[in-house]
Amino acid sequence: MPVLCASSDPAQLRSAREDIKELLKTTFCHPILEIVALSGAHTLGRARPERSGWGKPETKYTGISIEYDPKTIAAEPFVAAKYSYGETK
Repeated sequence: MPVLCASSDPAQLRSAREDIKELLKTTFCHPILEIVALSGAHTLGRARPERSGWGKPETKYTGISIEYDPKTIAAEPFVAAKYSYGETK
């Protein structure tokens, strides 16, 4: 099955992706934690406690910690966050 894309030149798609990365970097000053916070914070006002998982036992997918490493951000701004999953207690 052939790969279909909206552009006749796949290089244009790569260029558009880089443009979006640059836009996010200049708009949010590129720390990935800020982008994550701003992207998800809009839901806080409408969160429903019964659907949030608040007060429920932890699972292996909850308790995520994020390490902030400035050296990694300088080298790879969009791969800066390292996730480690906590174990079930």
